Amino acid sequence: MRLKNGWYRADNGKHFVLTEKGKAEVASFRYNTVGEPTSEYDTEAAQWSVDNGYEIEVDIPDWVVKTGYEVVYDHQGYSITVGNSVIFPERILAEKYMEHYKSRPWFNHELYIRETVYEGRALKPCREYNGKQVYNKDWYYGTDALKVGDLVEQEIVNDLMDCLPPACMRSDCSQLGEPASHKEDANGNYKATYATFKKVAEDIWEYCGDCFRGENVAA
Repeated sequence: MRLKNGWYRADNGKHFVLTEKGKAEVASFRYNTVGEPTSEYDTEAAQWSVDNGYEIEVDIPDWVVKTGYEVVYDHQGYSITVGNSVIFPERILAEKYMEHYKSRPWFNHELYIRETVYEGRALKPCREYNGKQVYNKDWYYGTDALKVGDLVEQEIVNDLMDCLPPACMRSDCSQLGEPASHKEDANGNYKATYATFKKVAEDIWEYCGDCFRGENVAA
């Protein structure tokens, strides 16, 4: 572990969990479970908590090292990752990410998927709805890694709607507050489009693509 500014950062593949001593002596940990992280930020812990034996660094049980995938293009002898430098744990996510950038009219490089090493938590299995996967938070890598018609859990949509005041928020049309692009409408006017979801079942939403405000059909 590494110490910086009063906080310990866990080594790769490790996190901090609560000890018996921590549960007994720290009031804020009283209702937490021994052997489990005290918060979702489990790779960091306050110096006082670790030094006093209230939290301890241990191996993450579902940590994996496996083949990963990144989307790149070649430029002047170098391979450059497109967009954010993301290593995807499943090839299908990289394929969707690549198709997203291929569809951008301003992007003119030849993209391909390169195999690399992924280190991280194993993805939780997705449930199915009408024969399709419903992505949980483990599988969500942003709207750039979704295609129109993909299904996601409501927790993902809730988080997106909380980021900024939404452009629209209805069960049939919930849109992120920041425009994704600007496109020409049927009347020849350029208008903002927004990443859009619509509810299709309890706790299940469908990604509709970039749509004009208040609409759920891709522009």
